[in-house]
Amino acid sequence: MKIELDKVREKRASHDIRITAPPERGIVTKIFHDEGYGFIAMDDGLEVYFHQNAVHELAFDDLEDGMEVKLNVEPGQKGPQATTVNPLPAVSHYAKKGSTT
Repeated sequence: MKIELDKVREKRASHDIRITAPPERGIVTKIFHDEGYGFIAMDDGLEVYFHQNAVHELAFDDLEDGMEVKLNVEPGQKGPQATTVNPLPAVSHYAKKGSTT
């Protein structure tokens, strides 16, 4: 019984806690629909690779150059890559009543 209890304690102690960073924003700069990947430019000039499997809330084929997206970035084998890519929601602009703009 002691051995089993030690195994359970060891297993519980080995769990890593993952903290997810808030999504970043970027603009799709290159997309290769036939190959299933593309690149996103970040505000700091960094170019991030993404695979079609990282795209959520939108079909990969619906992504276009110049589209603004939010993404989570992690280090990859060949540089930074996006683990999730989501389109930004459309923003509605309303003029204030009585406004001249």
